[in-house]
Amino acid sequence: MKNIHYKKFDLIFTKGMSGDYFDMIDKGGVAIISGKDLHKKHRILAILQKNALFGEMALIDNEVWSAYALALGNCQFSVISPKILNYLIGNRPN
Repeated sequence: MKNIHYKKFDLIFTKGMSGDYFDMIDKGGVAIISGKDLHKKHRILAILQKNALFGEMALIDNEVWSAYALALGNCQFSVISPKILNYLIGNRPN
């Protein structure tokens, strides 16, 4: 599995980008943010920490990402590609 790193306040992905992978947080935290509300403030949908998965619905639904992901600190993620996901699904224990 490939690992990627982000620094605090790095934008991990943006709404509308192709969701052809998803991530598991190995270190750090991530804010999932939708667009701005009526008061022009960003809406935080979730704060995710170690071992959380994010971005998976775009891959499963074969769609674009529907929100923004922002690193809340120095982060490390494991990238889960379609190939890895298919392997995990096909080799899960009974």
